[in-house]
Amino acid sequence: MKLKNFLSEIILVDKEEKAAEIAKIIKKDCKPFLQAKKGCKKNWLFRGANISPAKSIIRKTVRKNRHPIDTPKDVHKLMDNAFLKRFGWRARSNAIFALGFHGLQFPHLYGGQEWLCFPIGKFKFIWSDEIADLYGDYITTFDFRDWYDENDPEKEEIMLNDLMDKYTDKNFCAALDAGHEIMIQCKEYYMVNNELFSHLIKLL
Repeated sequence: MKLKNFLSEIILVDKEEKAAEIAKIIKKDCKPFLQAKKGCKKNWLFRGANISPAKSIIRKTVRKNRHPIDTPKDVHKLMDNAFLKRFGWRARSNAIFALGFHGLQFPHLYGGQEWLCFPIGKFKFIWSDEIADLYGDYITTFDFRDWYDENDPEKEEIMLNDLMDKYTDKNFCAALDAGHEIMIQCKEYYMVNNELFSHLIKLL
C-alpha cells in the first residue's frame, strides 16, 4: 500500500472516531434540537466563526447582551425592542446567528470558517422567509427619516409591526430549508468542525 493511501485511511478512521464521540455528546445534550429537526430535509444548522480549524468541537456560551459590529446602536436597540415586544425575547442581543443550508458561502458573512451548530438544551428561534439577512437586506438601507414623522407619531410603530409581521417563531424545518438567517436563543451551544459533517450526520 502506498504511503499516501495509508495516511488517507488513518485520517478517515480518525474522523470517523471523532464523529462517533461527538455524536454521543450531541445526542445527550441537544435532544430538543434533534427532536425539532426530525422530519426535516438533510439541511443542518451552520454558522461562521474565526476559530482554530484544528478543534473538532467547541462548547460556547451565548452572550446575554451582544453588541453589534456594523448596525448603528439606535437601530439595534429599536429592532431588539421590537422582537422583545412581538416574540418575548431580544433576538438581536441575546441570540446566536446561524442558517440552515449547507453549501452556501453565506455563513462566512458572520466571520470565518463554516461550523455545524447545535443548541444545547431548550432553544427558541426566529426567522423570516422574506428577509434572508436583517442587516444585509434591511438595516443597510434603514433610514429613520422613513420611519419618523412628527405629524404621525404612530408611524414608527406601524413600520416596526410591518417588519415583525415578516418574522415567525414557527416551522423549524422551513427555517432550515430556506437558507436564511435564523436567530436562536439558548444558554449554550456546540460548534463542530465542518470537516466532520459527512461522518457526523450519518450518526444523528
